[in-house]
Amino acid sequence: MCETEKPIPEIVPGLADRRAIAAGDGVLHPRHTGKLEALCQCVLAIIEEMLGMTEAPAEGRGSRRRRCHARQMGMYLCHVALGIPQSDVARALGYDRSTVSYACHVVEDRREDRAMDQFLQRVERVVATLKGLCAEKADG
Repeated sequence: MCETEKPIPEIVPGLADRRAIAAGDGVLHPRHTGKLEALCQCVLAIIEEMLGMTEAPAEGRGSRRRRCHARQMGMYLCHVALGIPQSDVARALGYDRSTVSYACHVVEDRREDRAMDQFLQRVERVVATLKGLCAEKADG
């Protein structure tokens, strides 16, 4: 990160700790890792915003479950909508690749529900727009 860049607010609690654990011989060049992390964090933020989860976190099992589902959808969309390999999504968010793989399977199964499928289609369009904006910025 450049000295003039401001850090991105951490959306996933404990990400820095998990990122240190998940670090390994990866495909990502260190120069691009920060951008990928930022992109994945933005996807999670979009999902939380669209689910109305941006206010102070509520306590309880239902709240934890909703946040878990939101993270799983974020991992899925990073992989499917952005075309990021599961191992890179895992590294960017500080998880193991098997966790991302499991999240993708869970979300894919949930797409059988029509309402969930429609929601994910809407979020995919937003994420595709984000991807386009990032590509434009990189080009120019």
